[in-house]
Amino acid sequence: MARPETLRLHQDIRHEFERMSKIKAHGVQKFTYEYIFNEIAIKFYKSPKTIENIVFNRTSVSKMTTSKQTVLF
Repeated sequence: MARPETLRLHQDIRHEFERMSKIKAHGVQKFTYEYIFNEIAIKFYKSPKTIENIVFNRTSVSKMTTSKQTVLF
């Protein structure tokens, strides 16, 4: 099981990604995904690729939490 701090970090990163991707200007998304990944990477001291993997659930933490849940039920 992943540490609670890691789970909270991933949740905060996903929340920040959702917040920034909802910002619109003239009915169009204001920031590109690449810009959002770079800004979040600076804020959380991670690489943009790591942020991308966390947002799209491509980490071992997300695989561990989902696979154990399906085994239990």
